[in-house]
Amino acid sequence: MGEDRVLVDATAVADLAVFKQVSSTTVQPGESVAFTVSITNAGEVSMSWVAVSEPLPAGLTFSSAAPSVGSYDAETGVWNIGTLAVAAGAELVLAATVNSNAGGAI
Repeated sequence: MGEDRVLVDATAVADLAVFKQVSSTTVQPGESVAFTVSITNAGEVSMSWVAVSEPLPAGLTFSSAAPSVGSYDAETGVWNIGTLAVAAGAELVLAATVNSNAGGAI
């Protein structure tokens, strides 16, 4: 009995890109600063269990987080996004205050 075999290339490619912007590159103690973190899925498949590690730099005190999807844990600095579909994107805005004893670059 003969067999017919067909080889299928089923390799899917993941391609997540993360970008970060800051509202001001020069801040003084007591002032507010915001970080905008964006992620996009330019891959060929939806991605599950997506998480981004985005802790605040030393010298800053957490004020708020506004994720477009998912949730942000200020204690761990992890933004849990969940599933990110093909061609989809998400954004996280983190607000913080510069500590009174902060010095140098943040």
